[in-house]
Amino acid sequence: MTAPGDSPLSRRRLLQALSVGGIASLAGCGLFTESEPPSDSSPAPTPTAAPSAATSGGPADIPFDRTVNLVDDLGASTDGSEPINSVLSDALERGTRIVVPGGTYALDGPIDVSNRRVGFVGDGDAVFRLPEGFTGKFLRVNDVDAFLFRGIDVDMRGDCRGGMQVRCPTKFHIEDVEYVGRGGLTGQAFNLGVTQPRGTGRLVNVRVPHGGHPDRYDSPNGTPGNGRIGVWAGLEHEGTLRVEQCEFSEFGNNGMYTSRNLGKVQVLDSHFENNNVSSIRLSGKGSYAQGCTVTIDFRRYNGPALTDTEQGFNPRAIMIDGANATEGVPRQKPGAEIRNCAIRLKHIPQGSVVQSAIEQNPAARSLRVRDTLIEIDLERTPAVRRARPGSGPIAWRPRRDVPPKPHWTRLENVTVTGTASKGSAIELNGADGSELVACQVKQPAGARNGVSLSGCENVAVDKGNYVTGGYPFVIESLPEGGCSLQIRNPPQLTPKGSESESGSVHQLGPVESGDTCAVTRELLEGTGSSTVRITGIRDGNVFGTTGN
Repeated sequence: MTAPGDSPLSRRRLLQALSVGGIASLAGCGLFTESEPPSDSSPAPTPTAAPSAATSGGPADIPFDRTVNLVDDLGASTDGSEPINSVLSDALERGTRIVVPGGTYALDGPIDVSNRRVGFVGDGDAVFRLPEGFTGKFLRVNDVDAFLFRGIDVDMRGDCRGGMQVRCPTKFHIEDVEYVGRGGLTGQAFNLGVTQPRGTGRLVNVRVPHGGHPDRYDSPNGTPGNGRIGVWAGLEHEGTLRVEQCEFSEFGNNGMYTSRNLGKVQVLDSHFENNNVSSIRLSGKGSYAQGCTVTIDFRRYNGPALTDTEQGFNPRAIMIDGANATEGVPRQKPGAEIRNCAIRLKHIPQGSVVQSAIEQNPAARSLRVRDTLIEIDLERTPAVRRARPGSGPIAWRPRRDVPPKPHWTRLENVTVTGTASKGSAIELNGADGSELVACQVKQPAGARNGVSLSGCENVAVDKGNYVTGGYPFVIESLPEGGCSLQIRNPPQLTPKGSESESGSVHQLGPVESGDTCAVTRELLEGTGSSTVRITGIRDGNVFGTTGN
């Protein structure tokens, strides 16, 4: 849908990679090449033709009573010379499918849909062009069920801050859409919600490669957290939102901010690049990211200069939130997951810091990550971080009470690589009951540690391989009377030069197969130390140091 050269990651190429080899092919097929920054010079939109309207009326469960051709029946201009709002106003009756032939159609304001079973279906290279400086939603669908928007691109050029607002009780379907041009400083590209628990809304093959200004978390007037969002799903969302084979990149306030609701959000086979705050933000039970790629590499960015990276600039890949945004609203149930994803944090503007690749923030409950590759080249940035539950109030969000348990992080077959030489690959704080199963940490540079645990009880390690420049495991703030670290089946530990940095290496205790408690507070009695550092497991014993 974009002209050649507009982006090295075209939707066609993304979909081909996903269909041929899934996420594994994405990780090595050149989609992450450092020498190909995406172009920001958006040409006139030239979308790929959608399937014929005769065969693409939409999902079978959205039946239409009549079909109206925007040009043949309504007399709309295909060259963008006359706005189409007036000709549409009387045509959007209940059960109407509007066929939009190839062409450019100018809008002079919002399109309001107030009847159920209404659809817009492109038949050719169809484009809706927003007016210069447009702000707000160009399409507003509120409390109207069974809505379809398919095969129509949106021309955002001209300092536009427009987007779609679609809130349906049980179903909507948005497919084959590209936003051409760079979004503005505020607003949302998509404001979505399925308002009944059993409903489902789908976003399929939607591409917004230049979402906005990735350094602008705040609005132009300084309002915190009012920068532009890719996909927003707020408290109105109680059903299931599925985002499939999409791209959302270069947003200043989350690529997908979809955590503050009681519904489910499922993100599949999609790509995200250089989004501030997070690319995917989820909450709890029934929500997951699967088969997605997330890249943070600002060498590939060639949009407007980044001038505001000191305030609110923290481009994490995936955040688990779990917060309820309003007093009196129940929290989401625990159970968010990340599956089969590839995450790369490669380069950020000088002087910036990224908190983590995968972040369980203080309001989050549990998280399971499995079969996922995380590459970290950024210093002091963990691949996975569990923030201490309830910690860290911020001025514009003072409510940071401790969320109900569980607070664990469970990593299964997770691989962490990259050149980072400081900090820890995995950092868990107050994450009682966490598990690390068959994980591979391969960060041998400098003093990079493997896993840091603080204030955790009953964290279990089962097999795996930890090759680190620093210590494979660092445990501090050990709980009174409890077990900090259990060894089920001993992992392979290979520190590269830290064994004599602090204290002397000695035997800490025996380890056997099963839930053997390897580290307790008793190890520190009489040492004056507050930290245990594990250097190896051999001959049935755990070795390490107890220096501060």
